[in-house]
Amino acid sequence: MAPTRVETDLSPLQQEILQVLGSGGPQSQSEIRSLLSPAPARRTVQVNLSILRSMGLVEMQGIGRGIRWYLTRRSSS
Repeated sequence: MAPTRVETDLSPLQQEILQVLGSGGPQSQSEIRSLLSPAPARRTVQVNLSILRSMGLVEMQGIGRGIRWYLTRRSSS
């Protein structure tokens, strides 16, 4: 389940990314992007995932093309 409250306002895109991860489990950046409507640029998704990571809401596992993004336990509660 995606978080509903955080200390910082989230953009609509960031909220949508959290919803995608909350409903689908760990996913690659391209999988996340394909589920967003309309699909933003690859770099836009990358930047927003980095912002969410710095906020402690998402984490990544793996390297290179094998990276999968997922909600942190903190954001799931």
